[in-house]
Amino acid sequence: MILRDKGANEIKRAAEKRGSALRAYKGQHIHSECRGNYTNPTQINKYLNELNENTAALYPNDSTVLRSAHTFSFGTQCIFCGKHGTLRSKKGRGHDVFPVRTSDCQRVVMSICHLRGDAWADTVRGRI
Repeated sequence: MILRDKGANEIKRAAEKRGSALRAYKGQHIHSECRGNYTNPTQINKYLNELNENTAALYPNDSTVLRSAHTFSFGTQCIFCGKHGTLRSKKGRGHDVFPVRTSDCQRVVMSICHLRGDAWADTVRGRI
């Protein structure tokens, strides 16, 4: 579907509620199901609850966390969630994780982390 002004504004409001830097503009092509999921208040609340749970798990009792407390491996873990992923062979049916090799991706992720300014962003920034 092609996004109109009303849909772009709805996505902007949902992104603000989620604490995301996502922006949508009139004329962009999007999946209507993806827009519906992203802007659904129930899905937003679910996302925020999971984000709070993940933050609480990363920083129990607001104690100081040292980088050495958790070893991160670029070869096997996702920089966003920290969970282990697998790279499948060329004959596989797809990838669980994708290796990112561009500095442009690094700049974009770092700028989003700066905009968010929360504990999750600090964790991701530390992994980069």
